[in-house]
Amino acid sequence: MFCRTAIFLFSFFLITDLAAQNAQRLQPEHFQPYTTYFEIEAGVINGADSLILEVSESQFLSLGELHNRVQLSLFTSALLDTATSFGFSYFAVETGPYAADKLENLIEEDPDRVSEFYDEYSKNLFNIYPIPFFTGKADLKMLEVANKNGYDLWGIDQEFSFAIPYLLDELAAQAGELTPDQQKLLRKLHRKINRKQLRAQIFRSYALACNLKKSELLNSYLDSLEKNDAQILMIIDSIQESLNIYCLYEEGSYNLSNRTRIAYFKSNFDNKFAQALDEDSEPKVILKMGSYHSGRERSPLNYLDMGNHIQHLSDSLGSKALYLRFLNRYIDGEDMMDNKNYSLSGNFMSVGSKDRWALIDVRPLRKKILNKELTGSKFEVREIINYDYIVIMPDDSSVEKHY
Repeated sequence: MFCRTAIFLFSFFLITDLAAQNAQRLQPEHFQPYTTYFEIEAGVINGADSLILEVSESQFLSLGELHNRVQLSLFTSALLDTATSFGFSYFAVETGPYAADKLENLIEEDPDRVSEFYDEYSKNLFNIYPIPFFTGKADLKMLEVANKNGYDLWGIDQEFSFAIPYLLDELAAQAGELTPDQQKLLRKLHRKINRKQLRAQIFRSYALACNLKKSELLNSYLDSLEKNDAQILMIIDSIQESLNIYCLYEEGSYNLSNRTRIAYFKSNFDNKFAQALDEDSEPKVILKMGSYHSGRERSPLNYLDMGNHIQHLSDSLGSKALYLRFLNRYIDGEDMMDNKNYSLSGNFMSVGSKDRWALIDVRPLRKKILNKELTGSKFEVREIINYDYIVIMPDDSSVEKHY
């Protein structure tokens, strides 16, 4: 019996291995039959009817973004505008919980208030700013579109490493009138943190978060505040959680830092989703995060990240989650096809256009890969497994600051 089983297993793995060896390797021509093109004109997506239909059928959209790109924010603005007609009203982003609330409040007042806030807490010479991924003019427009359509902005990440100064001021405003000792502590803290942030940007080895986490001055100020206010408790918790995640990374505990951060993503998302369920029987959510976090299966770092989390949530609810991954071919007018830094995504990029959006439905290719008919590089296979569509953006550029 054992012998027959061993022979069967040997034969099975031999056949499987031979099938994999005989599989065709992905080439540009494999992507062409599954590629369509669309345009965005005056904030409206034209020519992507199949995608829009799938958006209408989905409860969750996961956007695997390239950070700080103009075209990505233009697409997201158009998608937010379109998706609201299908019941989408929640927008989860890669910022801290309090940062999202702050941006939401400021954009509701006036877009200029967002820029004034960034002006107050930024040092452009040293690339210091209070909230990441919303620094560009296109990002500001995206916030306006989200606000106009009534989206609830969910921050599910840690607060940014340079967010502490404005968070301290938010604490002071929330606490009301500070005692003279608290005012003195706050002034001293601002001076100290300002120097520490500059030092961290000049000397990359400087452990900013660990220094702040151990700071007696910071802890004394936090301890001096009344703890019977929910908003104060939220900000203090955000500061402490964020410093812990950053400090673990600075200490070299990369795996623990990443796992702690991912757990924080999921906890924040679940809390927001539970709150949404109180008012909405089927909350529809657009998730916009870096592509390391947004795929449905394992990330490039081999974690089950936020994209996987919403797939499990979708499965449990019997609904649909749709996954989009964004790539560039043209940047500032230059074709990146022959640039070695873009070589991993060359086959995807091959269908890209300088003036149109290329939309690759990779699910037929996924099926062929799983059936051992096709194979590709580790990068290609992972992206095809993780996403339903690969979107090659038209000629792109880094965002221009709005402040």
